[in-house]
Amino acid sequence: MKWIVPALACALLPGLASAADPVLIESGEDTAVYRFLPNLARGDYSTLYAFTLDDGGQQHDFRTFLRFDPLPGLAGACVEYAAVYVYYGFDFTGFGSGEGGPGTLSSGQVLAPWVEATTTWNNQPPIGAGTGSVT
Repeated sequence: MKWIVPALACALLPGLASAADPVLIESGEDTAVYRFLPNLARGDYSTLYAFTLDDGGQQHDFRTFLRFDPLPGLAGACVEYAAVYVYYGFDFTGFGSGEGGPGTLSSGQVLAPWVEATTTWNNQPPIGAGTGSVT
């Protein structure tokens, strides 16, 4: 599970002290599909990976999918700002390359339904054009 923290600033909602109070969401689904084991469903793994690596002709690409549950009790509210915090660290030494430089994480909208427990590299949903990236 991951966290999303939207600051609600467009409507005063019942139960909130003010319209700009943050709401913490801690439920949803996540998985990281793995090209090297394309039929492996990793929904119950505690780690998520997102990188591309060619290790001597072996593709060790991972792609992470995150989905958050709908905002509870906020029908008609305007979310003015939302932030997702994903902490990333990986040094590739497990693959023998020893790379230590920065990578780039990119995001894009998932264009079809998926299920955490059964999504694999081979049945992953399509992803739309990139919506952002960070090095």
